[in-house]
Amino acid sequence: MIDVVTKKMDDMSSGSGEVKNALLTFIGHANNSKSHKQMIRDEMLKLEQEKLKVEEDKIMMMDTSMMAPDQLAYIQFRRS
Repeated sequence: MIDVVTKKMDDMSSGSGEVKNALLTFIGHANNSKSHKQMIRDEMLKLEQEKLKVEEDKIMMMDTSMMAPDQLAYIQFRRS
C-alpha cells in the first residue's frame, strides 16, 4: 500500500517533499497502530487460553467422592 501511495505522490506535480513526508509518516503510524492492535488481540487470546487451561486443571483435580450423581457425570464428561 505504501508503494502505491508513494507512486501516486511521485506522479503529483506538487514538488513539495513535506506533503510526501507527512503522508508517509501518517501511513507509518497507521501501520504501527494496526500491529499494536494485533499484538493486543494476540495477548487477549493467549490470556483466554490460559484461563481455560486453569479451569480444565481445576476440573481434573476435583474430588468427586462427595458429589451428587449428576455433578459426577458432568465432571466425568468434562474430563473425557
